[in-house]
Amino acid sequence: MPYAKNGEINIYYEVEGKGPPLVMLYGLTGNIDGLKETGYVDALKDECQIILMDFRGHGKSDKPHDPALYMVENIVGDVTAVLDRLDIKTANFMGYSFGGGICYELAKRIPERITSLIIGGCGAQNPPPEMLEGQIKLYESGAEAIIATYEQTSPLPPDVKAHIFTNDYKALAALCKAMMSFPPVINDTPNMKMPILLYAGEKDFGFQQIIETSKMLPNATLVSLPGLDHMLGGGSTEIVVPLIKEFLARVNKA
Repeated sequence: MPYAKNGEINIYYEVEGKGPPLVMLYGLTGNIDGLKETGYVDALKDECQIILMDFRGHGKSDKPHDPALYMVENIVGDVTAVLDRLDIKTANFMGYSFGGGICYELAKRIPERITSLIIGGCGAQNPPPEMLEGQIKLYESGAEAIIATYEQTSPLPPDVKAHIFTNDYKALAALCKAMMSFPPVINDTPNMKMPILLYAGEKDFGFQQIIETSKMLPNATLVSLPGLDHMLGGGSTEIVVPLIKEFLARVNKA
């Protein structure tokens, strides 16, 4: 299996398709397979070279349990390690939720590697501490307790239950503990001058923050998705893919 190495951490990646490079970054607790299952890879691989990578703590990448190994510079380093392994100098980046948050960090820390950004369901504001504390408590309770918590409102589909059992929750709790001390990135947004497409469901819990972020970015377009919440905004490929294709056609031609 293909891995890039950042220090002692192995980062799993896959490549599909041909064309201008597009790095896809998923949300917290996800993995590469989720991007395939939602249809983004099949929809874009005829026009782009798709680079998929598992964040540390996720999927087939290494999953340390030490919060010190999940600082934001480590995660940015994982992305650059994959790019360097593939000898890719610059790329378009697409991230949703947590993956979108990492896109802002990339724009701050390695702007010279970025052609454009596509960010869904995420503003540049740091998550509130109480939200991260809640996630840490949930993850530390383990997979069975997580399922029981979610099923207090309605039963989970079997595939969702199966995915929950694939995660290493000690690693995910360590990541959330590290996120508590991520430096704010919102004040750096005026310096993010690359083309940026923002999209989010109007019922997304972070929609107002995303609007605020869009006003601070010098070269951003915000597309709102009526009637969609955070989960549906990420999975509605039939709505989102045409937006992505139009945006990439424009920025890759420039």
